[in-house]
Amino acid sequence: MIKLKRVYERPSRADGRRVLDPARWSEFKRRYRAELRTSERRELLETLADQARRDTVTLVYAARDEERNSARVVREELAKMGR
Repeated sequence: MIKLKRVYERPSRADGRRVLDPARWSEFKRRYRAELRTSERRELLETLADQARRDTVTLVYAARDEERNSARVVREELAKMGR
């Protein structure tokens, strides 16, 4: 039997083996960065970078993993743009 369960839900014995593969983080970052580099997304990043040069910008994320989340990737891309 294979079940699906949100990572935010408490583990239970009925879960059996819980699997969340952090090795996919590299693949996620690669694909997400490619998406951020499209012209439409690049414009949004430029806008964020401009705002961050003038004032504080907080990138909000819903992931519980503070090390592996989309906001970190966006921050890295903004840093590459000179912010």
